[in-house]
Amino acid sequence: MDLNVIILAAGHGQRMVSQLPKVLHPVAGQPMLARILRAVSDIYPKQIRVVVGPVGSIVSAVAGKFKTLCFQQKETNWGTAQAVLTAKPEEIKGDVLIINGDHPLIQSYNLSQFIRNYHKISADCAVASFKNPHPNEYGHLIFEGEQLTDIAEAYEVDKRKSKNDYINAGIYIIKAELLQKHLKEVKKNVKEEYNLTDLISILHKKNYKVRAIEVPWHVAFGVNNQKELAFASSVAFENNCHKHLDNGVVIMDIKNTYIEDDVIIGKGSLLYPGVYLKGKTKIGSFCAIESNAYIFDSLIKNYVNIKAGSYLEGAVVGEKSIIGPYAHLRPETVIGENCRIGNFVETKKINMKSHSKASHLTYLGDAEIGSKVNIGCGTVTCNYGIDKKKRKTKIEDQAFIGSGSQLVAPVEIGESSVVGAGSVITKNVPKNSLAIERNEQKIIQNYNKKKDK
Repeated sequence: MDLNVIILAAGHGQRMVSQLPKVLHPVAGQPMLARILRAVSDIYPKQIRVVVGPVGSIVSAVAGKFKTLCFQQKETNWGTAQAVLTAKPEEIKGDVLIINGDHPLIQSYNLSQFIRNYHKISADCAVASFKNPHPNEYGHLIFEGEQLTDIAEAYEVDKRKSKNDYINAGIYIIKAELLQKHLKEVKKNVKEEYNLTDLISILHKKNYKVRAIEVPWHVAFGVNNQKELAFASSVAFENNCHKHLDNGVVIMDIKNTYIEDDVIIGKGSLLYPGVYLKGKTKIGSFCAIESNAYIFDSLIKNYVNIKAGSYLEGAVVGEKSIIGPYAHLRPETVIGENCRIGNFVETKKINMKSHSKASHLTYLGDAEIGSKVNIGCGTVTCNYGIDKKKRKTKIEDQAFIGSGSQLVAPVEIGESSVVGAGSVITKNVPKNSLAIERNEQKIIQNYNKKKDK
């Protein structure tokens, strides 16, 4: 049977106390909706339909990164049954999987298992359930034998006399023709809402086979406030740490190491506490990433040491290089093999060849730097002009740039040349040359005595 998915993502989430739509709040660096869409995409449904709210444009922007159709629910206080109707189920054939958009810990294998069990028992409709010893805030499942007869909302439990701890996990699968035929029969409840859960009793009364399928706790876990959001992130980060531990990565403290889903780390690499690895970052083998390093969308090759407090974004670091501590590598930085970028060095849009170094307190921007170049403390490539245009500095192989130098771009420093400390270089320096630019030093004797007098 064809599988179609409807994701309910229209709720604002007032308990989040945030202007951001609830499903866009991040869990381990990704919006909750994106995490669910990834899990759903991995089971290869025929179609994914996302129901968005009045501010649906920003939700649709996230959903648009996947192959989805978005439907706007203008009145989000009408309930989940109306939300499903918004997705036009009359256009769907086969099975329909319905998921709330605020269950960020769902994995694709959980969905696959749920669907397999649904087909195995030949049900007309199935509801994911979880046995919770503290079920007061959740909808309770009501049974007659194995048949699921109803779902009692939390405020109705006492009246409906539910006698078990099985709760509604907010995931449903149903034959499309039954959804089309009976969803409109759902009536308003005491809260003036049309709840999808009421469809269960309708189907039971018409003698359809309705079953509950138990799922792990993390599938049932939904985010309703900032505390639950933080908990979900901690679980996701810890799960990612365990995945890398299984692949031979050394992690000193999994409670204080933050690795997003798409990060790749080679065997034998060591992560100190406080490391954050984000986006499409790839770490090679036998690297050491020290405490409080932040690495985003960067490629770190084998045997690299990223020292404490360093910040890398969109950078490439070659083998056996050392970065930091407290270095800042900005986008389009390419560092070659056996290089040294030291403490409080900032780079942006540079290409540094092998065995070169800038050990401390330096800014290098829009520059080509050859191999075996030494850049002294306090050097600045002055790449930004008063006309707001960027210009390039080129430093060829084996050049030596003395401390406190200012290289005013566009300028070239030739191979094996030396720039004297404290120089402001505005003209090209030929190969094997010494360039010095300083005012004549003056000495005023007995200066302090005159000042005192």
